[in-house]
Amino acid sequence: MANNSEQLEKRKQSILAAAQEVFEEHGYFSATVDEVAARAEISKGSVYNYFPSKKDLFWEVFSNVTSGDESTLEQIVAQKIPAPQKIEQVADYWFGQLDLYKRVGGITLEFWANAARQQRKGEISEFFTTLYSQYSKLIGGIVAQGIDDGDFQKGTDPDIAALLIMGFMRGIILQVILEINVPITEELLVAFKKNLLAGLRADESNYGVS
Repeated sequence: MANNSEQLEKRKQSILAAAQEVFEEHGYFSATVDEVAARAEISKGSVYNYFPSKKDLFWEVFSNVTSGDESTLEQIVAQKIPAPQKIEQVADYWFGQLDLYKRVGGITLEFWANAARQQRKGEISEFFTTLYSQYSKLIGGIVAQGIDDGDFQKGTDPDIAALLIMGFMRGIILQVILEINVPITEELLVAFKKNLLAGLRADESNYGVS
């Protein structure tokens, strides 16, 4: 039974790998289950045994990408190191994922735009709300640790800081997806980490904040 389960899981992952390639090459709407099956070297019916529709297949591909992000953030948070180092590791990971975000992000926007026209609220809205809430909680936890340890300025709101950090990251990711002329260089990463940590450590009285 265990061997059979392993084989089933292996085939599922093979389908997902093939699906990600096909989605990246053709986009969501032009991609077909036939092409996914051919790429995975199985029958179309076998794909449907695992995924009832192309939509379900896409969601699984997208969920795999986002679950990797969440798992990495959890590992960073769990380390017994100072909060500034954790923030830098988050930035390093995000920067290293930009190429993947660019490839998967374009498909996601295509899928999301069509779904949003059909359903303003529902599973897609709930999925992203939950996803960003989890990310915000993890990053906010790092900021809270930094405040408790005296590394970051007292009075900083961890939740707001997390939203600002995520907002900057999402803004860069969106520009990369849309192929706006953003210099994705080591200098950008260094500047991001430097200014982010400076802002978290800054005395807000220096900026006229009451």
